[in-house]
Amino acid sequence: MGAAIADQIAVLHLINYHFLSFALHTGANLQTYYLNN
Repeated sequence: MGAAIADQIAVLHLINYHFLSFALHTGANLQTYYLNN
């Protein structure tokens, strides 16, 4: 059980990390887009 829960937590951290980096990159791209236009 412990290993399965640890795996789930690791997957959640990976998803959160990818989502945060995606959101940050998208936000930066939108900002430069609005600044340039």
